This record gives sequence, structure tokens and C-alpha cells, in this order.
Amino acid sequence: MQPIAIFTGSQPGLLHVNGRLAGEIAPEAPFFTPVTPQGNLYVEFFPYVRGRLPVAARIAFQNGAPDSPGAGLRCVHWPGNCCEIQLFSPPAFSPEGVYGMLDGTPVAVLPGETPLLRVAGNLLALPAGGKLPHLHLAGAGFHLYLGSADAGEYLACFDENYQPVDVLTAGSIHLEEGSVRALTHLEDTVGHLRETLWRPSSEGFSLMRTDYHWANAGPAWPQTPEDTALALLEAALLGLTDEARGYAAPGLTLPREGDGEAAVALRYGAPQGRNAVGLLRAVSETLARVQPVYYRAEPQGGPQGPYRITALE
Repeated sequence: MQPIAIFTGSQPGLLHVNGRLAGEIAPEAPFFTPVTPQGNLYVEFFPYVRGRLPVAARIAFQNGAPDSPGAGLRCVHWPGNCCEIQLFSPPAFSPEGVYGMLDGTPVAVLPGETPLLRVAGNLLALPAGGKLPHLHLAGAGFHLYLGSADAGEYLACFDENYQPVDVLTAGSIHLEEGSVRALTHLEDTVGHLRETLWRPSSEGFSLMRTDYHWANAGPAWPQTPEDTALALLEAALLGLTDEARGYAAPGLTLPREGDGEAAVALRYGAPQGRNAVGLLRAVSETLARVQPVYYRAEPQGGPQGPYRITALE
């Protein structure tokens, strides 16, 4: 099957493919085009937005799938040889840093594709959207700095000499006596909340415990066959075997924890028109692949929704 490339841009702009004008793209306005299953694809992106630089990239295709795309883009290869390619345009000028003082120590955040936290002259990479920390806690041989980020909050760890050590990211972070509690709403089908307990030290954060709760008053049990398949995969990937078995017919072999990063609905349909969801696996920082997981569901009912998954392949 000939692969289809689906281009989007971090900003509105013009797309060139193999030296020819292809059309306009934007974050919510993709451009679809067939591409060669073997060989190189050369793309250029010219953003309309002032202060953004153009991007040029080479994407190598092998057997209809991208192979190790470089910096400046992100690729997701879907079943049916559909390849989403998002092009990122860097700023022409580095934004000015934000500076402050916490307990007598100079702190700053230097914005960029990867924001940097500078404490006493030393740099530590922050999660996307990391802001200037608003809280400092000194421990036995370490310093902690709490701030906000796009994903919620971060907690940066420096040793007693302010050398960078580690950073923790979660939806919300709570400092407790001798430990750190991190909570993240997973935004999955049923509504899991992950709670992790960490012990900070001069060497970083050591995981003490992981628990799962419901983000809302209770679970939103799946009501369709597809949602039931997604809920089963999500629970299995989290290691919640008992919950996963509640969506499955007796004796069904379940996926294992670590088999993938996430369960996803298929955006472009399943091969052969069969019922399927996807298992997303990261290949590199710029490439992820979605493997189809075929399922059969029966209306058997139960405490976790009206359907049970009777077959997975």
C-alpha cells in the first residue's frame, strides 16, 4: 500500500515537498499527499508567522514507513501506511530570560524549545513551558525548586553545591516531610489518577511507591466495544491486571505492562476494516509507531461496562 504523508505545522505556513509547492499547512489544517515507499522525502516549511524560521528536513522511507527522522519534526506512523509529520519552526530570536531571587540565590528560566532553569549559574533542562520557580526547599545535601509547567508542575533537584541532578514532572506536586507526592490525571478512558511517592536526595528522586485512584468521584466505565478495548489495554499497560481482566472474557491473554506507551483509537481506520485499536510505541524522540490490536467484543455485561473483550490479536 502506498504511504500517505499527513503534514501539519507548528504555525500556519507554506509546505514544499521535493522542491515543489505542495500547499498550506497549520496545526489544525493538515495536507495529505502520497509519497514513495522507498527513498528520501525532502520537505521545507515556511511559516507565515513573523519571528519564526523556515525548516528543511529529509525523511527516509523504508518499506512505506519513516526511518529515524531528524530534528525539527515529529512523525507518527499509523496502520495503513499513514504517516503524520508535524514540522516545528524555531523562533528567529531567543526570548529573554526571566530572572528572580529565592532565599538569596539567583534563579532564572531561559526560554526555548527546551527551557533551562539556572540556579547559582548552573543549568538544568525543564519540561515544556517551565516557568520561574516560586518555592525553594533546602534538604540534607540538596535543594528543591518548585515551579509550574505546561503539564502542571515541576520539581528541580540540585545538590548542595547547586549542581543540577534531576527534575520531576506531574500534574501537581506536594512536598511532605522527607518525601514528595506527585499526582497526575492520566486523561484515559476510565479516568485514572496516578499517585507516586518519591524520596529526594543529593542524587535525585527515588521512587518509593506508585498507586492509582479515580480522578473524579468514580470510574467512567466504557460503554462501547472500542472504549472497552481501549480501557483493557490502558489498564494492562499500567500494570492494573485485575482491572484489565474485568474487561476481558475468562482466559483471555492480556498485554503486559511495558508493551507500549499508550493505547489509542485509530485515526485512519483499521486494515481490512476489522475492529481494532492501537498500541503506540516510541521508536525515538522524533518517531512513534502505532501497531493495530484487533479485538472482538460481546455484550456480556458486568460491573465494568456492558461489553467484554473475547479476543485480542
